[in-house]
Amino acid sequence: MKKEKSIYEKLLIAKIEEQEAKENRIKIEEEIFRLLNETGNLKTEGQTTITRDGFKITVKRPQNYSIDEDAYRDIARDIPEQYHIHKWKLEIDPKKFKFVSQLPDEMGKNYYKRISDCVEMKIGKISVNVEREEK
Repeated sequence: MKKEKSIYEKLLIAKIEEQEAKENRIKIEEEIFRLLNETGNLKTEGQTTITRDGFKITVKRPQNYSIDEDAYRDIARDIPEQYHIHKWKLEIDPKKFKFVSQLPDEMGKNYYKRISDCVEMKIGKISVNVEREEK
């Protein structure tokens, strides 16, 4: 009689199959890109939609930019604000947020109340990792 696989083993097998499918998908996407790019119809940046053989194919070709923050900060002081090329994004520092939430005095509690009114907390994506035990 064949022993049924445990749910943990099923997860390991599913992850291997998922990785293989992802690698295969990427190879196919690269081949489609190569074929369409040879025609010269793809934009060098942005999105291009082409119809071919009864299919609507959309190719997104983003340009990713990075900046040397220290060098930019040095020159940004001398550049008028309307020519600045950066955005500021506020992020929560979870350690500091927890620290403020645990301040014992009234002033700390007041700060936490005011701050927490501005903060939205959402549960993140759950992740499960299973590995075989070393024997």
